[in-house]
Amino acid sequence: MGSPEPELSSIPQAEPPPPASNSAAPASVSSLGRIRKRSKAEASTSNASTAASSSNNSHVTSPLPPAAEPGEIVPSTQKRLPPTWYTSINVHQKAAPGSRALENRLKRIRDFIKECKSSPRTVTAAQFNRVRTELHELEFLYVNAIALRKSRLLHNDDGLPQIFDFDYTGGVTYPWDIKSDAEELYNKWYQEMFDPYLLRGLKITGGKGAGKHKTMSLDEGYPGRISCNYWGAGYLVNGQWWPSQLCGLRDGAHGSAQGGIHGKKAEGAYSIVLSGNHYQDRDEGDEIWYSGTDGDNGVITESTQRMIESTGSGKPVRVLRSQALPATNRYKPERGYRYDGLYDVLDHRVVEPIKQIHLFHLKRREGQDPIRCVGVEARPTAQETRHYEDVREKLGFT
Repeated sequence: MGSPEPELSSIPQAEPPPPASNSAAPASVSSLGRIRKRSKAEASTSNASTAASSSNNSHVTSPLPPAAEPGEIVPSTQKRLPPTWYTSINVHQKAAPGSRALENRLKRIRDFIKECKSSPRTVTAAQFNRVRTELHELEFLYVNAIALRKSRLLHNDDGLPQIFDFDYTGGVTYPWDIKSDAEELYNKWYQEMFDPYLLRGLKITGGKGAGKHKTMSLDEGYPGRISCNYWGAGYLVNGQWWPSQLCGLRDGAHGSAQGGIHGKKAEGAYSIVLSGNHYQDRDEGDEIWYSGTDGDNGVITESTQRMIESTGSGKPVRVLRSQALPATNRYKPERGYRYDGLYDVLDHRVVEPIKQIHLFHLKRREGQDPIRCVGVEARPTAQETRHYEDVREKLGFT
């Protein structure tokens, strides 16, 4: 998680977005997004709501080139280039008051990278840790397009790609978690996602102050929402973290506000969330045994059917782990929800015929980075945990 750093008191906290006319079904946020598996009736209602939401929310087309599967080497002809909005900025235009300080702050990561490249074969753990910690701090820095352009952080040979793109590292072999964090930050900034507020795009309703019941819902008018209806990782990176399941829905990780399975009829599941301990569930990290939702009188639920359709399909399922997992689960995130990679659904069996409960066996695809659950690589990072607790305090969750 990096060395302890001072609080970022100089960085202002964003306010939650203003209310919109349309809202998603509210979800309790007493624990910022804790979920459970539901009954057949609840699942049917959620599936209908998710389907309606998907039909009203078009895909956000990423300007980035096609994402590679884990372990795949992207040809240099497909290397991502700085986006048009970035290259079209006039670097000689007059900066807004205070921009110089922001530019200097952004350039600090370039100084750390340059220091590593000066002696690529003898980079120390302390040098790597400076880069790691700086990336974690930059996640919560308010930036703007002009300052980002002037700091050159989206340039391949002078910006963040120097960390995660082999063509530009200068011979430095960065730890895998640093590469992943640099790519996540690059992806966000590339798509002009500059708001670092953890609950951006969500609406909080309910009583003010500690102990008052509150609900959280997705702002349907939020322009940064990304569709969840795709197979594979898209532009998620291993270990990407959210404080609530709704935040994962906002960012295209999992397409249900509360349900544990998201998919498309007759095609299979796109993603699942591991939460709690159900029936014969077992989590061994690279292998998972996961229970579908309860049916009734021998009728299979729609969400379970999506998993059946994925069995042996060759289409990977995104797996997120929740803080609601048992304390004995060594892979659970300390807070919130974490994306842990792509898994194939190998097979399944019925463990409760009357309720049509199916137990699915999933295996993690090879070529992916390790699950980020321990050590300096763990997510959430110390900075994410600190901001998570700060948001909870400001919203009155105690």
